[in-house]
Amino acid sequence: MFLTVFLTLVFCLAITLMIFFDYFLLMKFYFFQFYFPEVESVYENRKYGYNIKSQLVKLLIIFPAVSAVAAWVCNKF
Repeated sequence: MFLTVFLTLVFCLAITLMIFFDYFLLMKFYFFQFYFPEVESVYENRKYGYNIKSQLVKLLIIFPAVSAVAAWVCNKF
């Protein structure tokens, strides 16, 4: 039960951050490019945000493992 709750919360948070921060702020609204013009060359040819590969690893491997440990700790104590 706890594992399901933790996984649901963590997945929702991670997906929300990936969508809002990487997609909207970096790619659509050019938020950082406006305030820091020196990063424009870095983001010119990107179709998605800064580090999609590491975010997917966190979402699919690290978050479930941490959630399982947290659920186990909550269940034991």
